[in-house]
Amino acid sequence: ASSNSIYLDYHFLLYKIKHFQHNKHRLGRFILTLYLEITATMIVMIFAAGLGTRMKPITDHLPKALIPIDGKPLLQIQIDRLYEEGIRTIIVNVHHFGDMIIDFLNHYHKEGLNIIISDEREKLLNTGGGLKKAGEILRNRGVTEPILIHNVDILENANLGLLYEQIHSDA
Repeated sequence: ASSNSIYLDYHFLLYKIKHFQHNKHRLGRFILTLYLEITATMIVMIFAAGLGTRMKPITDHLPKALIPIDGKPLLQIQIDRLYEEGIRTIIVNVHHFGDMIIDFLNHYHKEGLNIIISDEREKLLNTGGGLKKAGEILRNRGVTEPILIHNVDILENANLGLLYEQIHSDA
């Protein structure tokens, strides 16, 4: 974005905030809408292809991504959290028990959520290769946005909207 468009966007935002200052409910809705517009453009890749060797013997029959924590698979916990943050495009790589993960994802639905599968069932590509393949899939779909990388087995509570803003301000 050019500095002129950033300047205009900034002043438009200040105008809206001033306009809504006496109606805090409308201001809150405006800020929430703005936040959702920002995070909806963010794309997250969840690494879920690993062999789960440190989780053996559980992963002898189940992919790490589907190990339940408090009754919910790790992958569902991650996708639910990302969805709550406003993320609407997620790419998930699969390898170890990939059919099970794909079956889970095919039955998992949230309004407006786009889940793309990066299939590594034939050959595990590890981190760099998995990221490269996912990047190629996204480029073929016309995606040029930065990708946030997330491991399926790392539970966190980072503010992704703030992270996304920081990425774009540093670009």
